[in-house]
Amino acid sequence: MSAHSLPAVPVVDVSNPSATSLAALDAACRDHGFFLLAGHGLDALIEHTWRETERFFDADRAVRQGVVRNKENPLGWFDRELTKRKRDQKEVFDFVDPAVAGLDRKNRWPNELHGFRDSMVSFFDAFSDLAQRTLSLLHQTLELSADGRAQIVSDRHGSTVRLNHYPLVDPVPDVEREGLPDLGETALGYHTDPGVLTLLLQDDTGGLQTQSARDGCIEVPPGWQSTGDNALPDERNPSGSQQRTIDFPFEAKKWYRLKLQVTQEGDKAVARGKCWPADGAEPKDWMLTLNDPIPNREGNPGLFSVSLVGQFKSEVYYDNILVTPNTAAPAAHASR
Repeated sequence: MSAHSLPAVPVVDVSNPSATSLAALDAACRDHGFFLLAGHGLDALIEHTWRETERFFDADRAVRQGVVRNKENPLGWFDRELTKRKRDQKEVFDFVDPAVAGLDRKNRWPNELHGFRDSMVSFFDAFSDLAQRTLSLLHQTLELSADGRAQIVSDRHGSTVRLNHYPLVDPVPDVEREGLPDLGETALGYHTDPGVLTLLLQDDTGGLQTQSARDGCIEVPPGWQSTGDNALPDERNPSGSQQRTIDFPFEAKKWYRLKLQVTQEGDKAVARGKCWPADGAEPKDWMLTLNDPIPNREGNPGLFSVSLVGQFKSEVYYDNILVTPNTAAPAAHASR
C-alpha cells in the first residue's frame, strides 16, 4: 500500500492496532505528525472533563482571576498569551502533576468550584497512562530497540495539562486592553508544541490545521487527536517546524563549540550548524543543513537543549554566547 493511498489523518485503535493502521501512522508522522486515537476506553472521563472545563470558564471572572498566573508562577489561568507577538483569542488554565506534593504546591485550584481539582486529578492520571500507551505505538512503528525506546520517553512529572477556551469575542475586557498587543488573525497562530507527545481533545467546531509536507495545509477532523511531535527524528512535526539529527560522539565533561547560522532565502529559511571540540580546529563545512518553508521572520534567536541521557536528567551548559548579524558572522556562536 502506497503512502498516497493511506488517509491523511489516520484513526489508530490504541488497544488493538492493525498492520494497516500502523502503516498509516508511520506515513502520517513522517508527513505531518497528526493521528486520531480510538479504543482508549476513556469516553466517560472525557465527557466529564469537558463539563468541568465548561464549568471553570463559565465561572465568574473573579473566580478565574483568583487563580491567575504571575511572573513567579506560570500555572493557573491566563487570558492574554502571545503567539508570534500577536495576542491569542483564548483563555487557558494550566496545571502539572498533582500527585507530587512539590509540584502540586505550584498548582492553583479555584476553591469556589467544588470537585474541580478531583476531576482534574482523575484526568491527569488517566491521560498519563494513555500517553505511555500511545508512545508504545510509536515505538512499535519505529521498530526501536530497547535503547532506542529509552531515548524517546514520556514522564508524567514533566507533563502539563492545559484547558483551552476560545471565546467568540476578545477574552480581555475593554477596560484592561490598553497597552496590549492586537489580537492575531486566528484564535491561535501556528506554533510548535514542546515535548515528546501531545494528546489533544478537540470539540466538534473544527478549525484545526496542520502543515503537510506532501499536501500543504490540511484540516484535522474534529474529534480528539494525538500529535507525535518528536517521535520521528529527521521528520516534520505537526506544527510545521523542522527537525534534523546527526550522529556526533559527545564526551562527558568536555566543552564543544557550536556555530549556527540562519538565513532568509526567498520564502524559506535555511539553518546551518557545525560542532567541534573547543580545543580543536573549526570544521570547514557545515555539518547540518535544514530548510524551513514556514519560518519565523521576526523575533529573537534562542538556544535550547534536550538531553536524551538518563531520561532527561543530565545537564547541558552554555557559555560565551555571541549573536552577530549574518553580514559579519554566523547568527549564533556558543561554547557548550
